[in-house]
Amino acid sequence: MNKLLGSACLAVACTTTGAWAQAAAPGEPVIAQYSIDTTVRLMSDRRSRGISDSYRRPAAELHVEAAHASGLVGVFELGTVSRHVYPESDGYNALIAGGYRWGNPDAWHFGVGLAHERFPGAHFEAPTAIEIVIDPATGMPALAPAGVRDFHFTTSYAVLEFGFGAIEARYLNVISRDFRGINTGMVCGTLLLQREDPTSGLDCYARGDHGSRGSHLLDLDWQHAIDGRTWLLLHGGVQRVKHFSEANGWDWRAGIKHARWGLDWTLEAVGARMKTRELFVGFDGNGGSKRLDSTGVVFTIAKTF
Repeated sequence: MNKLLGSACLAVACTTTGAWAQAAAPGEPVIAQYSIDTTVRLMSDRRSRGISDSYRRPAAELHVEAAHASGLVGVFELGTVSRHVYPESDGYNALIAGGYRWGNPDAWHFGVGLAHERFPGAHFEAPTAIEIVIDPATGMPALAPAGVRDFHFTTSYAVLEFGFGAIEARYLNVISRDFRGINTGMVCGTLLLQREDPTSGLDCYARGDHGSRGSHLLDLDWQHAIDGRTWLLLHGGVQRVKHFSEANGWDWRAGIKHARWGLDWTLEAVGARMKTRELFVGFDGNGGSKRLDSTGVVFTIAKTF
């Protein structure tokens, strides 16, 4: 989800081999009506907003972008994810996005659109409330789950892009009920189970049953050309999750990209600082776990067709 509307051409007309073209008089240049770019990536860790989707393990991604001369843009992305991060997942997620862009790619430019991502098979059960009941064996008060539901990670976004030259900014607003599974069951249940003191989990449940629709996500990217083959990459991001400040945080990325032998080679340091790190831990089912927001080095090889 690094670029939900992709990085397709912003110009009014893009020249691409194989694109449909306008009829041109003899000797005049042919202007393509649309461009389609397909990129395959292999990476040592697949990160989204600084959080590992692949349990800090190698992953692969297919990214397809289509841009029309009118300014319409479409994106399809398919990538591998870990079942240790997304329980019961089929091992991949899919993103589809569409929108409209306008402006000068070398000066001010803008974009608006919608994006939708799914994690096939991935789901978890969690209570939406906690009740105090009397334990029949002891006659003492005890906590019991209530309103147990099955939750999924499907998320939809409204997207606004704006930038100037090499600086790109992107604002996303979550319009689905949940943002990647963040809701009362996930947040409050995690706090209750993973902390020795249950107070924070009970306080969370006391706020009622909520989703995270209306969450705000902001990204800022800068790409600086060192020469014709090498670029410096910088990124910063912030997320503010509606109803659940426990999931708030920010992420960063800094690295270098080099083009050689028809491939893009990227080396980046990536990390995140989340308010409640218990929410960003993956479990392998054998007693092992990994923090998904840990700072790490990500190596990526990409080929664009």
